[in-house]
Amino acid sequence: MHKKPPPGKKTGARISATRTPGSVPAATPAPPAARTALRRPRGRGVPHSVNHLLQRRGVLSQLTRSLPIQQSWIEWLRVQVPAQLAPHLVGALPKAAASGAPTARAATATAISTAASPAAAIAELVVFASSAAWCTRLRYALVGLQEEVDARAGAPVRISVRVLMRSEVSGG
Repeated sequence: MHKKPPPGKKTGARISATRTPGSVPAATPAPPAARTALRRPRGRGVPHSVNHLLQRRGVLSQLTRSLPIQQSWIEWLRVQVPAQLAPHLVGALPKAAASGAPTARAATATAISTAASPAAAIAELVVFASSAAWCTRLRYALVGLQEEVDARAGAPVRISVRVLMRSEVSGG
């Protein structure tokens, strides 16, 4: 059985007005080239580079401020955990408490900006391991380091461990 065309699809002959012997013929539509010349571009003007967009919104500056803090946490954790676990630590992400943020995007921006400041207290420390097996071992090792992590952060911190394989980080 024949399927009906989608509702927005223009098919076949276009019926404009019924023609009776005394009626005026309907205006013929403009050719496609003339119609496209009349259209306005849908964007807001000249396209910008991705680098320009990131700098204009401040995302790039927030990320560059948070990188040294992340690096200091991962270096500190590599010293604190047993030697066999240290090579399997992929990263550490301190997250600040984002209370009262109405959207997820605003909560992420607030967490990045407040975690980037050196005096900000963090609410959660997300530690990334290279595989699921090392993630479990690292989780048990970090339970013993909870007091040291709280002392370094200056407040009680929730520690969560996730898997992030190195191939995902390096792109290869």
